[in-house]
Amino acid sequence: MDVSQLNLILQDTSTRLDKLETLLAHNKYRSIHKAPKLIFDEQLNKEAEIYAKQLSKRGTLEHTKSTLYGENLAMKCMAPQEQEPSGQFFTTLWYEEVCNPGYNFDNGQFSMPTGHFSQVIWKDTKQLGIGKAISNREGIRCLYVVARYKPPGNYQGEFEKNVLKGDFDSSICESINSKRTSTPRYFSKKQKSKYGTWIL
Repeated sequence: MDVSQLNLILQDTSTRLDKLETLLAHNKYRSIHKAPKLIFDEQLNKEAEIYAKQLSKRGTLEHTKSTLYGENLAMKCMAPQEQEPSGQFFTTLWYEEVCNPGYNFDNGQFSMPTGHFSQVIWKDTKQLGIGKAISNREGIRCLYVVARYKPPGNYQGEFEKNVLKGDFDSSICESINSKRTSTPRYFSKKQKSKYGTWIL
C-alpha cells in the first residue's frame, strides 16, 4: 500500500468518525427532550455530501428548495492556525438556540431564530444525513456543513407534540456557554466578515 492510498483510507476514516460524532451529538441533545435516537440514512448522507460540495463551490449558504427533508446549514471560515471543528461543534451551534434567544416550551410554535434547534430535536424525525466540504473563499479556508432530516420537522401546528421540554433546564445552557469558542451569526449574502461562523 502506497502513501496516497493510506492517506485516502485515513481521510475516509476521519470523515466517518466525524459524521458519527455528529450523529451522537444529535442523539445526546434529543435524549434531553425525550425524542428517539436518529439513525443514519446512506442516501441522505450522499445527497448532503453532494450539496455541501455545491455550496463550497459557490462560496455561500443557501437552502435547497426540496420539501422532502429538513435541513440545517453551517459554514466556518478559519484562520490559518485554526483546526477543523468537530461534528459536536456544529450540532451545538444549532441546538443552543434553545438558550439564545431561547425557546418557549409553553407556547410551542415555529420561530426563525430557533428553527435549527427545533429541527435537531423534532420527535418525529427518524433519519439523518451529514455532508461536509472544504474550499477556499477569497483565499480563506472554509468548511461547509449540511445536515438533512427525514421526515422533516418544523411543521406549524405540530410543535407541542414534537418539541418537548423533557429534562431541559438552565444548567444545560450554562454548560454550553462555558465551552463556547465562537458565536455563530445568521448567514447573509451581504455579510463582509472573512473569518467566522455562520448558520442558516
